[in-house]
Amino acid sequence: MISMVLKSPMKPLKIGEIARRLAQLLEQGQSDDADAVEVLLKTMEVMSMYEKYLTDEQLKRVNDQHAAAGADAEAEWNVSLQGLRSELAAGTDPSAAAVQALVARWHQAAEAFMPADDEGLHAGMMKALHNEPEALAQHGLDAELFAYIGRALAPTEHP
Repeated sequence: MISMVLKSPMKPLKIGEIARRLAQLLEQGQSDDADAVEVLLKTMEVMSMYEKYLTDEQLKRVNDQHAAAGADAEAEWNVSLQGLRSELAAGTDPSAAAVQALVARWHQAAEAFMPADDEGLHAGMMKALHNEPEALAQHGLDAELFAYIGRALAPTEHP
């Protein structure tokens, strides 16, 4: 049944259309493995969200670079976000040296995941993060932490 959803005799399907069709299957109970379909559906929804902001080529570049970045970059990302969350909870001014050091670590980790030579990609990703709560959540962020990071970056004007 899933293969029928993914194959369209008329035209290639965009991710959003695939997600809608999978959701219909779940609602109708026509899947033997609902958990697998739910995971696939969630993946499709996230991909559809990014399609609004990034081209297919940009998405491929981000995915390729993310795969190449490895566990060390992801660990650094998570550690720096944990530190930033702690500083935010403590009420530390974003311009404080400790916050600036954490933001620098976070930014360096971010560069491992996203090609630095594509301003359009960077702009699209920033739009997604500003407009899509799910994009923030996928990156371990929430609106409050993202705004805090933005205030910390403001003096350096480094997005």
